[in-house]
Amino acid sequence: VEIVRVRLIDAKPAILERIVLPLALFPDIDKRGPLPNALYSLYQREYGQNIVAVEEELHAVVAGKDDAKRLGIAAGTPLLHVERVGIGVDGTRVEWRTSRCDTRRLVYAVTLA
Repeated sequence: VEIVRVRLIDAKPAILERIVLPLALFPDIDKRGPLPNALYSLYQREYGQNIVAVEEELHAVVAGKDDAKRLGIAAGTPLLHVERVGIGVDGTRVEWRTSRCDTRRLVYAVTLA
């Protein structure tokens, strides 16, 4: 199943996400109402799926027409593109996510603990 959503920061569009999940592991997730920002806790609580590792790649892109429309920015605006694969306890790849981030209002930061 593919989920497309725009995440807000200070009530303004900041991140366009496309998330692909195997429906067999996440039954009816496509029928849920608005999803919380913290999806991994939802995956664990509602579906018994624990993301224990991720693989990420980041690169710079410019906003295309769809990005611009959904994020309320001009086409050609620089964006940070993040591609992530979420990996479950048994090593299964359970989530593929791309995020297009308008970094004029946010910083992409990762803390490893």
